[in-house]
Amino acid sequence: MTLLVFSSFVWAKETLTYDASGSGAWYPYSIVKDDGTVEGVLPDVVDYVLNAAGLEGQQVNFPAKRTQRIFDSGLIDFDFTSPAWLPADKDTTGFTFSDPIMPIREHIIYLKGTTLPSGILTEQQRNKPNIGVVRGYLFHDEHMFHRVDFRSEKEIVQALLFNRIRWGISGDLTALYWARELGAKLTLGPVHSDAQLHIRIQKDKAYLLPRINDAISMLKQSGRLQQILDRYSTKAVAELAPDTSAKH
Repeated sequence: MTLLVFSSFVWAKETLTYDASGSGAWYPYSIVKDDGTVEGVLPDVVDYVLNAAGLEGQQVNFPAKRTQRIFDSGLIDFDFTSPAWLPADKDTTGFTFSDPIMPIREHIIYLKGTTLPSGILTEQQRNKPNIGVVRGYLFHDEHMFHRVDFRSEKEIVQALLFNRIRWGISGDLTALYWARELGAKLTLGPVHSDAQLHIRIQKDKAYLLPRINDAISMLKQSGRLQQILDRYSTKAVAELAPDTSAKH
């Protein structure tokens, strides 16, 4: 009699370390709660994409500036950003991008009644303005303004209220949310960037991109992405429309 022995192997899923926290107050994309947990659009997107791609994830939460440093050092595998945000002199040899996930728009923001200088953040401006931004965030036109760094978009809106700055840069939904929470009469001024959000992944993990991109396609085509966006975007103040009187 011949004894046949069959053995099966369960291969462990590869684990990717990531930071999707942004500023920690990046509504509706990522909000770090008091207990350290993170909720929002991006944590839900990560859960779906990694599961669909057959991968595991290990989440870390750092301030935005530190996230940039540890990503550049290769200590995390991926985060979220847009190629359109990168300065022209940014070294991109160590990473690559997934397919686009969702649109994301930034505006110059300011309190209602504040004068917007002619040609601000264009070649026509007379002087470099002081602009409130999140510490560690990347900007394609950073050479055109003086950074006034804050820890989060919430702090930018607070600084506007306290007259510490006159203008800031923020995503539209994020700015509207914090304007409502803080009682600020905020104007969304000229569009600063109108881009797509991507996963930014280390080059040594680029072989996983076909699986990740297939998962992103499933996320969008299944309608799950829209469900996630609808779930977390309801608190944005719909009646606060962009200021169409100012042209960028």
